[in-house]
Amino acid sequence: MKRLTAFTVSVVSSSLVACGGGVDLDSGPLVVESRPLEGEVSLDPGTIVTFSSVTFNGAEELVRLDDLDGTGLARTDLGGAIRHRASHPAFDQEGRLWFLEIDQDARLLRIDPFEGTLDIVQDAPELTLQFVSDLTVGPDGRIYFTDILRHQLVRMDDMSGQGMVRLGGQGPGPGIGMFDEPSGVAVAPDGRIAVSDRNNERIVLMDDMSGSGWQTLPMHGLDPMDVAFSPDGETVYAVSFWPTALARFQGGSESAEILPTGGQPSDVHIDAEGALVISFVNGTNSLGRLPDFDLPDELVEYSGPEDEPFINPNGIAIRDL
Repeated sequence: MKRLTAFTVSVVSSSLVACGGGVDLDSGPLVVESRPLEGEVSLDPGTIVTFSSVTFNGAEELVRLDDLDGTGLARTDLGGAIRHRASHPAFDQEGRLWFLEIDQDARLLRIDPFEGTLDIVQDAPELTLQFVSDLTVGPDGRIYFTDILRHQLVRMDDMSGQGMVRLGGQGPGPGIGMFDEPSGVAVAPDGRIAVSDRNNERIVLMDDMSGSGWQTLPMHGLDPMDVAFSPDGETVYAVSFWPTALARFQGGSESAEILPTGGQPSDVHIDAEGALVISFVNGTNSLGRLPDFDLPDELVEYSGPEDEPFINPNGIAIRDL
């Protein structure tokens, strides 16, 4: 176990009400290709998923496991279907697994273990998937992703691109309805949205894609890479890529409690028990589980088997029980 020591940073911020709002993109339906799913993929409730490079900066494999003791560990490239830079896995309410490939030939993919298909959408000018930094699926089944090139948040009703709406996109900036390289996105059970606005060193909260209820949670001097809600939606967690740290905002507070980390965290997910599950890259190359932010000594990490350790585990998804 690693020893972490928490401290609190009190800062001044403002809660703002956004003007303007989400903009409908003038785009036609995207083409969804469905292929038979190759290779055995077990995505039972409770499954933990990440992607790990086969070689440093090489092709990725999907890694699934039952817990961070390594139980049920299995790897697959789906019969060669997974290419370079697979990342950002996310389960929807039905138990299908979504993820991205963010290389030059970027794609949005979905594993449907019930239909036995791998569904694929190729990149399009409306999407710029090559520059997506995070992906999540909301409780209503809509797909959300952050676009660091256009400094925007995008939502689609389904994989075909129906109902596509964006917020931001007018260039980088710190104003209401603006982002500067937004990195992570999370959606609370009640539909509220959180975005880690990386270069603005803040977390942005809003009620919906109109920007209503715009509120900023500052993380001055930190590098908010990813964000997550607690299961009840009342607490916001974030990871700072550099300096390396976890942050917690409780009960509507705009003051962050900060917990420095030994590894470099890139993604955070909150499991059904409220534990923080974190991917660490560039050094520890591990997945970690912290049962409680207030119990930093209980962080447990797993780096894969000794003969095939993880290399830059990219993203975390956990299928709800």
